[in-house]
Amino acid sequence: MDQLYNLEAWRALTTIYDTGSLSAAANSLNSEVSTVSRLVAGLEKSLGRELVNRRRRPIEITDEGRAAATAIRPVLKAHSALISRLLNASSQMEGTISIATAGGFITTGRLTHMLMEFQKLYPNIDFNVSRGRPVSECRDGKIDIASISGDCDGQGLVKIPRGRSVFIPVATPEYLQKNGVPLTPEDLIHHTGFVYTGPVRSHTTELAKNGQVRELRWKNRMQSTDILMIKQAVMQGLGLAVDMPLIHCFEELERGELVTILDGWHRPPIPAFAVCSTSAWHTRRVRVFMQWYCDQFLNYFQMTEDAARRVLGNAFEQYLS
Repeated sequence: MDQLYNLEAWRALTTIYDTGSLSAAANSLNSEVSTVSRLVAGLEKSLGRELVNRRRRPIEITDEGRAAATAIRPVLKAHSALISRLLNASSQMEGTISIATAGGFITTGRLTHMLMEFQKLYPNIDFNVSRGRPVSECRDGKIDIASISGDCDGQGLVKIPRGRSVFIPVATPEYLQKNGVPLTPEDLIHHTGFVYTGPVRSHTTELAKNGQVRELRWKNRMQSTDILMIKQAVMQGLGLAVDMPLIHCFEELERGELVTILDGWHRPPIPAFAVCSTSAWHTRRVRVFMQWYCDQFLNYFQMTEDAARRVLGNAFEQYLS
């Protein structure tokens, strides 16, 4: 997501202005210094202007940074007031919310913990959870909210960004020692590939690197709508995955149980959204939960990317374009 439209990036800038340092801003925001710095750097990249002078110690906010922080502050205050007003009206928050999301995220248990946190805020809310279902079922009123990766026809829908899906080509060290390391898409003709074909995103048929695009050809291919089945097969050394979602492999990368392959060839990231019908959006419990849900995902996706950077260093950046 372009940081110009990320309120957390603007909040990071104003907090640096208020506290006078990155570390103090990170403490105030209950975040990491690297995350705060990256949010502001994203603003600078989008604007083409320097907002913080990092060449001085301690850092100084530039004149343009001060002007921007001053101008955006009323917007941030209004946003905080709106969220507070919506969240504090818990007496109006009751009933069942039906949500569909990727099966892999359901099975790991992360979604369960997330939903239970929301129920602590609103004890009268219940959830009906199902595995990935088509967006058309939101329009038809069969479900309230659907999580999707990639864009969709927005007619009749409200669509909120919840981050981006980053894909990493991976294998186990043991598999590579036995079968060799593929460096290009052409090398995959000698390997077995496990390919995701579920409903929440299109399946991967090609990889990109430095503006080039190559089609995938496998020795053998096994398709599945279950990303965790694919992960388990790869972890058992049965083959490769060229598009493992980062949220499903960042911990294994940290532990060295999975390693990257293909020398920078990858599936480009795709935006992730939560969607609901325009009629469901007028239901208070759906509207409040959907915004909260997307905020949780934005933080979670950022945490996985920060973890990947610690393991892969600058090499991680190639997977973001």
